[in-house]
Amino acid sequence: MSGRNIFLAAPISGFQEKKEYEDYRLMLTNLIAFLRENGHTVYSEIENVYDDTCYDSPGKSAMDDFSKISECDTFLMLHPKRMQTSTFIELGYACAKSKKLVIVGDMKDLPYLAQGLEESERDARIINQSDLNEVVFEWINDIMME
Repeated sequence: MSGRNIFLAAPISGFQEKKEYEDYRLMLTNLIAFLRENGHTVYSEIENVYDDTCYDSPGKSAMDDFSKISECDTFLMLHPKRMQTSTFIELGYACAKSKKLVIVGDMKDLPYLAQGLEESERDARIINQSDLNEVVFEWINDIMME
């Protein structure tokens, strides 16, 4: 199987400290590079947003994200901790568009309905892990290759 066309959703705001976001963003850019090295196409706004001051308008962001989600075959959501985030709106849109879903996050930190997606959706996987590391990168890639 060739690589997947992935929309990677991850929180950009909601972190307590700038350093926490910077460390998280670095890990995400490493994951994106890893996925691309394994033959996947990845879209993530995280590559364009360095901090919480360089967002597009809410309307433009919604239009762009929904367009990219419509074009992808796989929706990958990273949820590092319990937090309010627009990724839940993107997840709902991906569900409505019947995309393959891969969610990485601690199950207890996911919204109630998201916790049940593996059981209710034919093509949904949850990696019950809040930390991103090389092992999790491999798990994500293995799921993408299914």
